[in-house]
Amino acid sequence: MLIWKYSAGSRAYSPIELADVNGDGVVDVIGGERDNKVVWAIDGKTGGEIWKATFAGDVRAPTCVVDLNGDKVLEGIVTPAGDTIYCVDMRNGNQLWSLKLDGGVSLDPMIVSDLEMDGKLEIIAASDKALQIVDSATRQTKWSIPQASAEPLACDVNGDGTREVLAVLGDGFLHCFSAQGAEMWKVADELLGFVDAGDIDNDGKAEVVFVAAASELRCIDGVTAEVQWSFTVYGACKPGQIVDVNGDGKLEVLVKDEGRDTPFFVYCLDGAGKLLWESNITTYASARGGFVFGDVDGDATIEVLLGTRSKNLVCLDGKTGKFEWAYYVDGEVYGEPAIGDVNGDGKTEVLSPSHTPTNAAYCLTLGGAYNPSMVPWPMRRTVIPESLLVIVALPLLLAIRPRIR
Repeated sequence: MLIWKYSAGSRAYSPIELADVNGDGVVDVIGGERDNKVVWAIDGKTGGEIWKATFAGDVRAPTCVVDLNGDKVLEGIVTPAGDTIYCVDMRNGNQLWSLKLDGGVSLDPMIVSDLEMDGKLEIIAASDKALQIVDSATRQTKWSIPQASAEPLACDVNGDGTREVLAVLGDGFLHCFSAQGAEMWKVADELLGFVDAGDIDNDGKAEVVFVAAASELRCIDGVTAEVQWSFTVYGACKPGQIVDVNGDGKLEVLVKDEGRDTPFFVYCLDGAGKLLWESNITTYASARGGFVFGDVDGDATIEVLLGTRSKNLVCLDGKTGKFEWAYYVDGEVYGEPAIGDVNGDGKTEVLSPSHTPTNAAYCLTLGGAYNPSMVPWPMRRTVIPESLLVIVALPLLLAIRPRIR
């Protein structure tokens, strides 16, 4: 059932984020537009606009929503196309500061993480000229790698109590750097896509999963970079995520494969690389956005949501991969949707951006009860809070925990 629809002025391209931006206790909806170069915040109850802010470049990356300075007021780091990022007050969209980066950015969002676990947040910026680590308080560069970079991730892969930075650099390799910028290892194989990191074999250490040029999904040890297993694929297989999608208490790996004859497949593998299920999506064309996980219908099981270029949201059963439903939003869905209770009615809502021709954001519900424990997996990867595998909600982020990308 449609609750409300927000009409954007141009293509609603960026993924949806959820946070209470105005402090009224109700979760609000944040999105962005490619052509009009704006970010907006929408009231979760009504779909009415709270504020709208215009930037120099088109907005395709998600806004990173976080309390940067510990004043219990949310800030947002906006990444429009170009070489400058902006920090805005999420209460009103007013610009607080801007920072010119070493290179241009477009699709990859800024990441915020306490890399050294010293209570100070860093901003991780991947641009076409550098991987740049910036002190969020002083906005000074702490260290940088002078290569084009993409798909950064921050996590403690070796259990040393600090977070490492992983990114695909201009040489096509996946590199792992310490919190201080020392290279720990690199995978000397051209990458088609970086998927995720997590302890998928329950050994207390993280594994890293990516798609190699040899058309295989590969899992390596996060400490030694030694190959643990591989799985044959047919396309770029990205984006993907490590998540307990079937409720068995173990982490699975989910990816999209666009290299087979039909529009795309979704694979679910266990921690040893064994295929648990695959879903052949024959009707809907794949989009670049990733997965969203949670109980959207109140049946106490996790569903898998993803957007398509065929103007539909698609929902799969997390245990079996079986197709459950599709919802037509009259526009291509390039950015990830979101799941949460945005109007305070105790029911789960699904929020989705919509591209041409609708240019809108949709708020839908299946009427299922909202249970935060059944929406345990973060939507985006723009803030790393307290641990690698249990993403803890920041005090003012009252809905879904954001996922670092």
